[in-house]
Amino acid sequence: MEKAIRAFIWGGPSLKWALNHVSWLKVCLPKEEGGLGLKRIGDWSKAALGARFWEVAVGSKSFWADWVSKRLWIRPQVQYLIFSGEGIAIGADPWIHGHNLLELITPLSSPTADLTNLSVAELIRQEKWHKPGWWDPNWDTVWSQITELECGGPGVDTLIWPHSISGALSTTSAWEFFRNAGAKVKWAKWIWQKYQPIKFSACAWLALQGKTPTLEQLQSKGLVRGTSCCLCQSGSESVDHLFLNCSFSAYLWAAVLRKMGAKRPRHPQLPSFLEWLDKNFPVGVPKAIMQVVFVTVIWSIWKERCQRRFYSKETHKSAVLRLISLYVQIAFQGKELREVWGSEIKKKGMMEGLNKGFKGPSRGAATRE
Repeated sequence: MEKAIRAFIWGGPSLKWALNHVSWLKVCLPKEEGGLGLKRIGDWSKAALGARFWEVAVGSKSFWADWVSKRLWIRPQVQYLIFSGEGIAIGADPWIHGHNLLELITPLSSPTADLTNLSVAELIRQEKWHKPGWWDPNWDTVWSQITELECGGPGVDTLIWPHSISGALSTTSAWEFFRNAGAKVKWAKWIWQKYQPIKFSACAWLALQGKTPTLEQLQSKGLVRGTSCCLCQSGSESVDHLFLNCSFSAYLWAAVLRKMGAKRPRHPQLPSFLEWLDKNFPVGVPKAIMQVVFVTVIWSIWKERCQRRFYSKETHKSAVLRLISLYVQIAFQGKELREVWGSEIKKKGMMEGLNKGFKGPSRGAATRE
């Protein structure tokens, strides 16, 4: 199943083999951690089974519930809130850091008393831990583990999952605990917005990770030889060159930012440029606009690059600017437009520049700025 999903993501509906530009582990991270928000089937299945077993283990005292509780793969992670101890079986329930008492003491020496029907209450006196008469001194290492636990007080003995606020194991909380976690990325909120097409966001997602299949990327895998940029004919087609430092890209960025009332800074890498944009987007321009403009420019550059490389079709950069203007206008229509801007639409006329279309910077401004 996952093989088919990977084939669809990278190769399309034909499900033919295609080069995987990002590892599957990375793809399956949440969007805020730099992934696509997919879930690995094995992780989700494991979490779902754990949630069902949990329901059986805590909701019944039947033989089946006892069998399930002893075989839970989550046993090392569960904890017990111990009050009187009456509701916890001393030799069956995993109340000592995921183990029952028999599992821990039997390797040291066999118990002389029958612990099968005893509860943890046998070890508690006046709301404190108390060694019973049948306790073997050989088990004192286990006793030190027991005394690390809290006991006593009013309440009902309860099995809890410590990795959720409610204390209950849900499919989501189990998946969150066992999945591979990644560091949060600041740019996730910029590219995953409801106002922009998914294909625009996916294009920006690849670019910000340096995984766009540029000629330099393909050359590193032995798939092509030349790496000359088809947009400017004067540089090697890397991710940062194509989307930021190429003369064609520089022209687009200078024109867009100039219309927004800002100057394009010199940033050799795309992530640092977006970080600057996040902190310095023009006063009076809603951030949602800048977010859509950013992914739209990235998409427009990539689209023009592919048209020139594969179809030998060239669109003048001024026409590309008009298309960017059109894309942004389409992104904000009707109710969604008012949700983003509110009353500022009438007061400041922020669509005026977009309605007229972007104008390119003066001669040489793209390189100076």
